[in-house]
Amino acid sequence: MTRRTILLAPGLGYLALFLVVPCLIIFAYSLFERGTYGGIVYDVTLEKYQRSFSSLFARIFLDSARIAGTASVVALLIGYPAAYALAQQPKNRQMALLVLVMLPFWSNYLIRTYAWIVLLNNEGLINRSLEAAGVIEAPLPLLY
Repeated sequence: MTRRTILLAPGLGYLALFLVVPCLIIFAYSLFERGTYGGIVYDVTLEKYQRSFSSLFARIFLDSARIAGTASVVALLIGYPAAYALAQQPKNRQMALLVLVMLPFWSNYLIRTYAWIVLLNNEGLINRSLEAAGVIEAPLPLLY
């Protein structure tokens, strides 16, 4: 084995385990019938695949592919020039500009963190609701 193959093995193994194997399991289940109460009846049928080639499903698939392609093109048209512009800046300004690019993502994280604090603190929505319902007597230490 070459060194390249050895270095690729962990990443490819991870992809195989968490991407390919679940997809194969779902594909195998798709060949079977759904039972009356949600179980699986192990009778292999291709009816679902025949139905998927109808004009309705084809239109939905093509619309989804168009939306995904448009989003990818827009991301490439915005992302590559922005990355190139950042890379062309002097080294002492690159980190500050990268922080400005990342700042909206941090604000989203900060807002979600404060939302959890509002829900989970001693005076929060969850403790107040449980106390009002008579489930608990004193606030639970859900935070920190």
